[in-house]
Amino acid sequence: MHLVGRGAELAHLDRAWRAAAHRPGAVFVEGGAGLGKSALAAHFTAKTAATVLSGAAPDLGGDARPFAPFVTALGELDPARPRAALFADALARIEAAAPVVLVLEDLHRADQASLDLLGYLITSLRRGGVLVLATAREAVRLPREVDRIALERLSDADIARLMSERAHEQPDPATVRRAAGNPLLAELLAVAPEANEPLLAGFRALPPQSRAVVRVASVLGQDVDLALLHRIAGPVEDEHLRAAVEGGVLAAVGDGYRFRHALIRGAVHDDLTADERARLHRLAAEAITATLGFRPPAGALVELAEHWHAAGDVDRAFDAAWRAAAAARFAHSGQLRLLERVVRTWPQVFDPEFRTRTDRLAVFTAAAVAALHAAPATPGDATAVTAPHPTPTTPSHATAVAAPHATPATPGDAAPVTAPHTTAVAALHAAPATPGDATAVATPHAAPATLGDAVAGLVGRGLALIEEGLRLTRDPVRTALLLETRAQLRHRAGEDGIEDLRAALALQPHSNRVRAILAGRLEVLARSPEAYALAQEAAGDRDPAVRALALVTLAAEAADPGPGANPQASGARVAVGRAREAVALAREGGDDGTELLARVVEAGAFEAAGESRAAVEAAEAGRAVARRTDPGAARNAMLAATHARSLTALGEWNRARSLIEEALDLQPPPVYRAALTIAAGRLDALEGHRERAVDAVRAGGEAMIGRYTSGQLLIPLWELRTLLGEAVPLDDRELPAYPALAWSLLLAQPEPDRRFALRLPVNGPAQRAASLTVARRWDEAIAAWRAVGHPYRLARTLLRAGRAARDKSTAVVRAREAAALANRLGARPLAEEAAALQRTGRLEPGAGRLTERELEVLRLLADGRTNQQISDELAIAVKTAGVHITSILAKLGVHSRAEAATVARRRGLLDQTTA
Repeated sequence: MHLVGRGAELAHLDRAWRAAAHRPGAVFVEGGAGLGKSALAAHFTAKTAATVLSGAAPDLGGDARPFAPFVTALGELDPARPRAALFADALARIEAAAPVVLVLEDLHRADQASLDLLGYLITSLRRGGVLVLATAREAVRLPREVDRIALERLSDADIARLMSERAHEQPDPATVRRAAGNPLLAELLAVAPEANEPLLAGFRALPPQSRAVVRVASVLGQDVDLALLHRIAGPVEDEHLRAAVEGGVLAAVGDGYRFRHALIRGAVHDDLTADERARLHRLAAEAITATLGFRPPAGALVELAEHWHAAGDVDRAFDAAWRAAAAARFAHSGQLRLLERVVRTWPQVFDPEFRTRTDRLAVFTAAAVAALHAAPATPGDATAVTAPHPTPTTPSHATAVAAPHATPATPGDAAPVTAPHTTAVAALHAAPATPGDATAVATPHAAPATLGDAVAGLVGRGLALIEEGLRLTRDPVRTALLLETRAQLRHRAGEDGIEDLRAALALQPHSNRVRAILAGRLEVLARSPEAYALAQEAAGDRDPAVRALALVTLAAEAADPGPGANPQASGARVAVGRAREAVALAREGGDDGTELLARVVEAGAFEAAGESRAAVEAAEAGRAVARRTDPGAARNAMLAATHARSLTALGEWNRARSLIEEALDLQPPPVYRAALTIAAGRLDALEGHRERAVDAVRAGGEAMIGRYTSGQLLIPLWELRTLLGEAVPLDDRELPAYPALAWSLLLAQPEPDRRFALRLPVNGPAQRAASLTVARRWDEAIAAWRAVGHPYRLARTLLRAGRAARDKSTAVVRAREAAALANRLGARPLAEEAAALQRTGRLEPGAGRLTERELEVLRLLADGRTNQQISDELAIAVKTAGVHITSILAKLGVHSRAEAATVARRRGLLDQTTA
């Protein structure tokens, strides 16, 4: 049977495959349950002359089984391997199979590790002849390189055609309407139009023996494990399975069987009585237990936990959930769900301490840490990318938590057990369909409105677990560990978490890990001596991970030194040296997160010094780390703002904008989304898209108010407001601590504040060029910007120098070069001003150029002086001052003193020294 109503989608896939012959591609197919995602993939691959590797996220504990879709498609992948090696291995296997289509289905129920690997593949595949085809019921976070197909409901005409082909007769219009555009429902109604429960119609029409077999199969998940089926149901005749295939309930897949659709499996499972469901799950659990070896695979332990849970055996479900949580240590969301189940049922089982060989507080702590790891990392936060808690390989590792100075097992995401605020809808989204949850089995997962909602849910669950844990202990070491974790969770939610970190350090004063984390947070929030002192102390720790994290803070502190800094211990070279030492230590310990932070700081150090090309290279090295470790996560936002600023400085504005848009597509946390929005707004302002730039100011300001007062976040916002013509007061306390950003802000002013510039340090060639520009040393400034290689700064300086020129020919020559640079960049406002100066040698539209006296009056007027004050300053009559002002207004074509001041600043008239 051909695929009805999906011709355009099939053509889309055909085009993608043809394009993939030269450049690898990826297509993401999204659509609700029963809309035909799997059918589309099957029809496409059936007619494609390529190797097809396929896998799907299992519906039985899928969120707790790391890399499950890839294991099915590629073979075994060891989640304990370093991610860089594991990801590279998967990439090599796929490219070696080319030409190949990699089909990954049902990713809405996949673990985060699988999505991370998918994101890595999408951004790292280089060989032609490779196409990745992924499906899910709702959007999942993937890089923006993915081509997307959204499956819509079919039209009534297509539904009628589909039903007539299936039933070999024309359907009744009422039955067509009842299908509601859903192809699966249409096919079921075509053969059973009167059925009240069409999902069960085919099942109920089966012979009794087949129905019995299908009932047993329904507890095993969508993919039927034949060996397990035989253990539970006894010898199963092939004819009983074939009858289920012919009845449209099962489908033959290779040497095995699977339910035709997860909804059908769920409906059959829900049709079991409660007693029958519990009995079959118990039999399944016993059958799995009988096959477990000395080192059972993680998937078997997860399935065992789900079966005992669905069987209602509290003690065995508790034991199985604990073992499965340890096995799921690389699938944090599923691990969190299992650990929540453990803490919930703790009071109901006999001697839980003996069973787990730890105490309840350790489980609360481990679950909270799992929530931390399940929530996407927050950019700019050292703690967000440095996992402070090692993960256990067996449940017995958690015994270390009960001892002083130990760290907990970190098991990870799904239906909350202890968090009272979590809604049933959130639980349904978080927990994949399990045999014990009738609703989850039969109903599509309800997705959170945004990635931010999902993060908030995970953070809320983690915070609830910590609150429970804090009520269980007065031990200072364990309390400090909970507070440290809470600080990190709060940072995920947009808070600074400083109070918790200080409290943790007070309770555990010898912990250099907490000291290094606190130093990093303080460096982000405000460049304080305390951050430097804490980092210096932590840098002496024996643990390379702690030393690396401390060195990142010390590198950031040295990158763009403020007033009074020791020149021998600061500057770009010192910062880069420290950052690279941190990279080496991070690699030694396999700490990709700290390596990524170090790359960000390295890029920032180069950019602060005006070495933008080196900054871009460092940022690209950081992006390579991000791609292989957490390719779709918010960590990319940490790099994107720095990377985009360097590209903007170099005049590569299209690349900068693409980078920003890509990072925004990943829905980073609010503050960093604001930073990226402001970076985009700056480009908009430079290109003349004023309305978009104004929107960026509003969005950026709303996200930051009440959350962060850090200069490195606020100064770019002030610069954007200045570019839009707003007079922003200069902050004496904040600006000198961030010289590179402060100089950029001054250069955005129509008339840079020369007195304020005297308070700023000059670090590197770009800041030197900026200081020359503010001082109006035009020839030197122009030469300096040429050497730095920042075309927009050069063009703007040429324009200002042209306005201040003593002769028209010099003004025109400078304006001509400024116009050429501005046009190449797409800086429309600057190009228009340069063109006007090039045409006339002056900018004012009146009958003549301002006289020297009028320029003097204009400067005082722009400074807010009254007629009387101007009279006193220039020793002229008040009436004469008024005459000059009237002439100035006429020549500038404005109607008020305020307008005259604005036009004078915008046009650089306050720079002019002669008539």
